[in-house]
Amino acid sequence: VVDALLGAIGRRGNLMMPSFNHGAGSVFNPLTTPCTNGAIPDAMWRRPEAVRSLHPTHPVAVIGPRAEEFCRDHLEVGIWEQDSPIGRLVHGGGYILSLGVKHDSSTAYHVAEVSVPCGCLDAFGNPYQVVGEDGQVQQVSGLAWRAGNCPVALEKMDQTLDRRQLQRHGKIGAADAQLVLAMDLWKVR
Repeated sequence: VVDALLGAIGRRGNLMMPSFNHGAGSVFNPLTTPCTNGAIPDAMWRRPEAVRSLHPTHPVAVIGPRAEEFCRDHLEVGIWEQDSPIGRLVHGGGYILSLGVKHDSSTAYHVAEVSVPCGCLDAFGNPYQVVGEDGQVQQVSGLAWRAGNCPVALEKMDQTLDRRQLQRHGKIGAADAQLVLAMDLWKVR
């Protein structure tokens, strides 16, 4: 699947996938900590040409000419800020392809929540440990999970994208797929 996606975007494009572990590892190591987002993202970050961002719970993996640029400073800027990897995707004209899930499973919409701000996310509220580039374990601040439900309902996001004709539907293999300009998802959210 990763090879097919890379072929579809071409040599000048960049492919980003979540390689989140959602805090499952007691110490996050970008070279060894598996992701919990499924077999495709877990296989992608392990590819030799992939760059993985340094974040204790929500790292991303990127392949392409701007991979280093997308991944830089993830730990310092937070998960969903405009200058985070996913924020750069949203504000840089990127697309989101959802395979087998709806867009309410995408964390990219959190970029919109943080920009409002909705007040239900804290990017630096919990302590975590990561293995830095120097190989040393360091204490960092990372995501504090939602204190409660977000004040904005998710249920209507895909319906609104469809009503406004902002997303395309199709199949990739047996999976239902939706493709949307990331900024359109941001605007709807």
